[in-house]
Amino acid sequence: MQFHTIHSKASFSHKLATQLAGAVHSGAKRAPLGLIIRCALDAEEQYQALRFFYACMFRKQKKHEEVRRLGGHSYKPLTDEEKQRIIQMRLAGASLTAIASELNRHVSTIYYFLKRSQK
Repeated sequence: MQFHTIHSKASFSHKLATQLAGAVHSGAKRAPLGLIIRCALDAEEQYQALRFFYACMFRKQKKHEEVRRLGGHSYKPLTDEEKQRIIQMRLAGASLTAIASELNRHVSTIYYFLKRSQK
């Protein structure tokens, strides 16, 4: 995540900004207040650090919403070869979990394909 544009207006250390951006990137749901209190020199720096943290969170959330809005999901349709392999493995008695790990797919993908193909 690029935070230099947000941090350029702030009046606290680059090290603290890097740690706060890392906390956002790792999925923190709340501001790391202990870190901010330890690293900021006064109340003004603490306030700036909190504003920075939540600005980073907002950007991350906005980015995820944009991806969802554009339909950016990681699902890719099964290929014909994968479909044949699923049917062969299932007829041979393989479990859904075994088939999924063999094809590097999620179990639900295998389950729904088999459910649709039985109709």
